[in-house]
Amino acid sequence: MTTPRLEIYLDESGALCIAKKERLDAPSRVILSVELDELKSLNPADGAYRVGGTVLNVLRLWHKEEFEDWEVPGLYEKP
Repeated sequence: MTTPRLEIYLDESGALCIAKKERLDAPSRVILSVELDELKSLNPADGAYRVGGTVLNVLRLWHKEEFEDWEVPGLYEKP
């Protein structure tokens, strides 16, 4: 697999996790962990916004040229 990369998974407690791995010789680092009950308590658009916003913002940091024209809102900003 290539790096940098994001990993999205459910951990052993059932929380949705997003981790980033920036180098092959470094461990993954969790940047977002949300209990599924908390995610389910949001309306679907807000849940998608929270997860999708995290993913797009990290990718924008790593791939500045590809995302230079995108205006990806912050994680907790509302559209």
